[in-house]
Amino acid sequence: MFPEPATPRLIGEVQTPGTPSGVSVSNGLVAVADDSRGVRFIDINDPAVPIEIGFEDTPDVIQTVATIDSFAYVTGWPNGLRILNVANPANPIEIETFETDGYILDIAFSGSYMYCAFGWGGMRIYDISNRVLPIEISFIETPDAANGLKVVGNYVYFADNDFLIIDVTDPHVPQIVGVSPMADAQNVAIAGDIAYVASYEDFRIIDISNPSHPVQLSIYDTPGFAQDVVVSGNFAYIADDENGLVILDISNPTMPNEAGHFDTWASSRRIILLEDRVIIGDDRGGLLVINVSNPSSPSLVGYYMSQAISVASIETNHNLVIASQPLATYIYDISAALSYARTSQRNPHKLQFTSHLPEPI
Repeated sequence: MFPEPATPRLIGEVQTPGTPSGVSVSNGLVAVADDSRGVRFIDINDPAVPIEIGFEDTPDVIQTVATIDSFAYVTGWPNGLRILNVANPANPIEIETFETDGYILDIAFSGSYMYCAFGWGGMRIYDISNRVLPIEISFIETPDAANGLKVVGNYVYFADNDFLIIDVTDPHVPQIVGVSPMADAQNVAIAGDIAYVASYEDFRIIDISNPSHPVQLSIYDTPGFAQDVVVSGNFAYIADDENGLVILDISNPTMPNEAGHFDTWASSRRIILLEDRVIIGDDRGGLLVINVSNPSSPSLVGYYMSQAISVASIETNHNLVIASQPLATYIYDISAALSYARTSQRNPHKLQFTSHLPEPI
């Protein structure tokens, strides 16, 4: 039994000719990685009436897109990285192409540099201080397939099957200085001198105070396959695939313990934390907003479900969630779910599910 949810409202959608696999939002412009149909640009200044205002058709299968200032960094297979000037998104201009060996799965920006993790292993660093004249300045080979990276200060924390620490004090000469062996690391969160790593096999907490000698503090075996993690205060929030949302008390990093759990009915893949609300993109389950103000008793305050929706990527923009899903790019207003009272006087009732979804136990 759950309290009546303040359901997110689907207020806009744009159908594109391809299959959206990723989104990036900047200054009212959504860039959509649209598989074999290039990258599409959508104006959401009026989110109820989103309009595709431009596109760049490429010979690549576009997998990832990131935007910064008036530039879009578009990655695809087989030709690597394309950089577009989108100051006028109705007429994007390609300013550079970098052919790479492999495909890029994750991009991070720090200062004047862009860091790219490659699905077949390795990381490339680009100097983007001159936006119209980007330069590839280095490449470092890594042992395995990369899944994600975080840049903090002079270090890149790299999910590459194992967990790697790469010193980029001189980005022209990156060096792997620390390794913590594990199996199939997926994503990493950094808080102070501690790294929190979600992997298919388990969840790990690692002391990174000495980057050249990372020390594993604990292993927590989640029932599912940890896909993504965010950390706030004494808690880690884990998207644990078919096991849903797992909340761990990490106040003692050597002995994490489960503080709360919420069954999201399908497969939790992507997670965002907005104050005391967790937003989850659920494979086949749609979009869920969960109140975690009391981590030991997480409660559903909003959801949007429809037949066989798989959320590939989610981004937030104030009270909006922009989700790339197989049929279209959708825009949800979650303001009601964000402000929904932490204690409700409404009569609880069972949620209504579409026919293909089982009720939670």
